[in-house]
Amino acid sequence: MKSKWHNQSLLRNSVKYALATNQAEFDELLKYLKQQPEACLPNKEQALTHSFERPGKHKTPFVVVCLDITRKQPDEKYIATLIHESVHVWQEFCEYIGEEKPSAEFEAYSIEQIAYNLLMDYRRRIQDAHE
Repeated sequence: MKSKWHNQSLLRNSVKYALATNQAEFDELLKYLKQQPEACLPNKEQALTHSFERPGKHKTPFVVVCLDITRKQPDEKYIATLIHESVHVWQEFCEYIGEEKPSAEFEAYSIEQIAYNLLMDYRRRIQDAHE
């Protein structure tokens, strides 16, 4: 499995998130989450963030960021898109913990960490594609 779950590590049973760069990776993540199959990018978007709750006693949210890496565009565009999607992961985290007004530094550091993890996953996918 190429996709890897990340979490904020700020709270036990916190939001977990992963990057999927194709339908097969997304399908694998959905299978892990015991979710019905669906399209990763149903309207041919550049990227989309999906949120799920895995069935069971813990209602831990799982967020999957889908990114179409087949488009011919500069890396900077992919990076900007992943930062945008990182904000959506952050928003899911805030909703989960009931945080309506996080401090600016808490928000900035959290989005930085989320973006870093997603960007490292993106970089790994690009390197794998070139090998």
